[in-house]
Amino acid sequence: MLSDLSPPPLLYEVGLESAVKWVATRFCERHGIVCEFTDDGQPKPLSRDIRTTPYQAIHELLRNVTKHAKARRVRITLSRDDDVVRGQIEDDGVGFDITQLSGTPDAPNGFGLMSIGERLDRLGGHLHIDSEPGGGTRVTLTAPVQTGEPHSRRDLGTTAEVSDTELREDRPV
Repeated sequence: MLSDLSPPPLLYEVGLESAVKWVATRFCERHGIVCEFTDDGQPKPLSRDIRTTPYQAIHELLRNVTKHAKARRVRITLSRDDDVVRGQIEDDGVGFDITQLSGTPDAPNGFGLMSIGERLDRLGGHLHIDSEPGGGTRVTLTAPVQTGEPHSRRDLGTTAEVSDTELREDRPV
């Protein structure tokens, strides 16, 4: 299961945006869920160490959609607001009572909703969950952008164009 959360080389080669688009495309194809991916096109300069956490969080949130939500549609949005990169995953599934999460890990593998929040907090980020039974779920995560001048374009985590064919290649996740 941990190998499923390992970031693909794409994350380091062309950045968070392309890696999230790739995993979202694979996820939707495998599970027959209609998926919408949107990126605001703004640079998202995350250090190599930091960009792994939002990628893993988004991947785990998509897994939660299949395990718990019974959703037919998922919307994934990446954006940048000043010094914060924001990821949002919204589904039309069954939703849940968020008060039932307090202090309880969501998944037996230790990377559930509470763990995602803790990992983001350590980076100076945040996790916010909006859900109610019967009303779907929207999870928003934030991570700080890299401060100062990056040493190379690769450190920026900027998006390079990736074709749909490349996104569909069966690369390990």
